Amino acid sequence: MGSLGDLVPDDHVLVRVDRVLDLSWLPGEVAACCCVDHGRLGVDPEVAVRLMLAGLCLGPFMTVT
Repeated sequence: MGSLGDLVPDDHVLVRVDRVLDLSWLPGEVAACCCVDHGRLGVDPEVAVRLMLAGLCLGPFMTVT
């Protein structure tokens, strides 16, 4: 079995973005907006931003037929 990374070509737009995008600062910026003591944890902020960015980058190329 291989990994998901083996299936994505190195020149794919999301791979290129991942190489240069550093979101390590993000959790500290949004920590005051998150409550870890009550209920379920929300979506990881870094994952949410990466998903939105993927939609922005790939959205024009995805069509529903």
